[in-house]
Amino acid sequence: MPLLNIFKKKKERKEKKKEKEGEEKGRLAKPAKENTEKINIKEAVKSKGKRIVEKEKKETKGKARKKEPNVKKKEKLIEETPLAKKRKPYPFAYRILKSPHITEKATLLAGRNKYVFRTYPKANKTEIKKAVESIYNVEVVSVRTIHIPSKKKRLMAQEGRKSGYKKAIVTLKRGQEIEILPR
Repeated sequence: MPLLNIFKKKKERKEKKKEKEGEEKGRLAKPAKENTEKINIKEAVKSKGKRIVEKEKKETKGKARKKEPNVKKKEKLIEETPLAKKRKPYPFAYRILKSPHITEKATLLAGRNKYVFRTYPKANKTEIKKAVESIYNVEVVSVRTIHIPSKKKRLMAQEGRKSGYKKAIVTLKRGQEIEILPR
């Protein structure tokens, strides 16, 4: 059943109820309006969805309609767009971020809305950005990466190497923060 017919039937039911109430009270009810084909598009989108309303528009294209002013068209576009950006979970976040890098310098940077993470060596900036956004639900402005090289370490007569790693400094949008250590 087309969407327009649903709204027509609802209006007809309301008008019949008003007429009955008016007769019971001894008053005359207001006459029914002839312009029942006009519907509020915003209500239609909320109740049935965008696709159904578009189908109805295509069906009524051949019929004569009044043009709506441009202002209403802009309102429709604003109404249809979601208010909050829904983030899809990034499935490979566990392959990119190892752990938050907690040092004195990292805690000072956290005061400036920059957070430091240890990452896997093959991770690039865009992957790091997606991983942080999906795990912590924040908006990332920029990512800087640093490769820390391995270093020689010696314990008495034995020489060894301290493994190197890659770390990323992630800058967040103002007003957003990540709680890395629970208080």
